[in-house]
Amino acid sequence: MRLQPSVWPNLLSTVRLVAAFPLFVLLLEGRLWWSLGVFSLAALTDALDGFLAKRYSWQSPTGAFLDPLADKLLVFSVFAALVLTGATPPWLFWTVWGRDATMGLAVLVCYVWRGPFWVVPTRLSKVSMAFQVVYLVLTLAFLLQKTPPPPLWTGFEGLVAALAILSGIEYLIRFRRRGSHEPVRG
Repeated sequence: MRLQPSVWPNLLSTVRLVAAFPLFVLLLEGRLWWSLGVFSLAALTDALDGFLAKRYSWQSPTGAFLDPLADKLLVFSVFAALVLTGATPPWLFWTVWGRDATMGLAVLVCYVWRGPFWVVPTRLSKVSMAFQVVYLVLTLAFLLQKTPPPPLWTGFEGLVAALAILSGIEYLIRFRRRGSHEPVRG
């Protein structure tokens, strides 16, 4: 059986989705080099699936659901493990997770009231996710080098939290402004 080329972005998202739990366990066990490797591989699959989907127009409703789910689960698992190991403050985890939980609930409510629609990431949400990933990579780097974060690190954590909150507010405003049958687009 030969796979259709358009399936590749979804397979890459699935790899990322499956990598979340092993990454969580590796972090809890303190296997930082393995964690960094798995996290880097996951980031590579994210970049590659996005490239393939856009370059070859291999976007699909499944991919539109699977890609952000994989991203969120991966970031959630790393944040959760870092909180449980004491490397990240709980308030930052709850801010990022709270934003994502609120967005998930908003999407569910909109779907029930208005029917199916596409949620296209905004620039602000992409910037927020990028800052979250940079934060997680730098936190792993500090752990690997056994060095404490610099004094301004708390400010960076605040920026990560502020971007998550602002992008959540932006999405909620967009959802509220849409008509009853209009798809949500960028």
